[in-house]
Amino acid sequence: MLRFTGVAAAASVALFGSLVAPLSAAAAGAALPPFASMDTLFSFGDSYSTVGYKPDQGLTPLPGLGGTTSGGYNWVQFLAKGQNQSYFDFAQSAATVNNSIIHIDRGTLPPSFDMQLAQFEQFFGGSEPEIPWTADKSLFTVFFGINDIGFTVLQGPHNASEIVPRIVASYEASVTQLYERGARHFLLLLMPPTNRTPYIRSFGAETGAKFIATIELFVSTLTAAIADLSARYPDATFTTYDTAPLFNAILDSAEEYGFTVSSKSCYAYWNKHQPDNDQPSCDAPLSEYVWNDDYHPTWRVHALLAEDITKTLTGDAFALGVGTTPSGEILTRRTTDDAPRPAKRRTFERRRPGHASLRAAGAGARAQAVLRERMRRSWAGLPADS
Repeated sequence: MLRFTGVAAAASVALFGSLVAPLSAAAAGAALPPFASMDTLFSFGDSYSTVGYKPDQGLTPLPGLGGTTSGGYNWVQFLAKGQNQSYFDFAQSAATVNNSIIHIDRGTLPPSFDMQLAQFEQFFGGSEPEIPWTADKSLFTVFFGINDIGFTVLQGPHNASEIVPRIVASYEASVTQLYERGARHFLLLLMPPTNRTPYIRSFGAETGAKFIATIELFVSTLTAAIADLSARYPDATFTTYDTAPLFNAILDSAEEYGFTVSSKSCYAYWNKHQPDNDQPSCDAPLSEYVWNDDYHPTWRVHALLAEDITKTLTGDAFALGVGTTPSGEILTRRTTDDAPRPAKRRTFERRRPGHASLRAAGAGARAQAVLRERMRRSWAGLPADS
């Protein structure tokens, strides 16, 4: 397995798909147990990870699809189900690392990382948790930053160089608390290129450039913090998976991954939980869209993400997020929209000519524009209809 050694040789951080060059030298310290041997998954994060789980309303995982933002299952569910693991997903939509640093106020504050951690402690902490778990067979996943960066850029005025270190310091403190409560194996996901979502692209090039710069600051600061955690806790493992290479590969070469629509979403699919959804007003079935709505990827993107993470955790050096596309192109953390694109293998013909109703498409476009403006104003902290 590839290893990244930070400030100490004992640092046991596996870092995939990042600007930081991984080293193959064997690091002293803990080794990640075989992923197949783990039986429990605990997840913390935001809408890219949420299933709508609320432990105070029942400790067992939600049946079926739950409340994801993908139109179907998400990467947490695919990851757990692929290994037949129990999973307890504390992630919630609109969540940030710490509400006292940055948040969105929609009447009630979404539970941030520290609050999700308190929920974990309430139901799974102590010497006699309501559902038993063991450190050597449990994986703790953390996926934050999407809302932290989004709110930092869009709400303004915020000084990213001042606020990002505070966000990362709180993140590091929460991971430390998980360690103190018995967690020993961590999977920490780095941010995807949200500057390439239809929603953020709608703001124009200047806002996109701010996103790129702030994401890179967050990723570099967080990577250093994870190396510090690993140096302090040599009996724990910290596997860092960078989501950006896979997302960029999908967006750059969508057709190679089976997607026919990669630059927009279709309003008829928003807020639905039907993986096989196929609406006449849309250009293709949901399964052929990259975006479920203007900010969240579809279940098929989540499936690819979970597949690649699984390859990473099982030590497969040819996982997509590690290095290559299906055609063999090397992946990197690309942050600019004007970078060279790989040549397309083939061109898809428009699916079912005349399938989309002009009337339905027009109504959907108008509704989508209204919702996008409401989202824009909400993130900026403005009244919805003023």
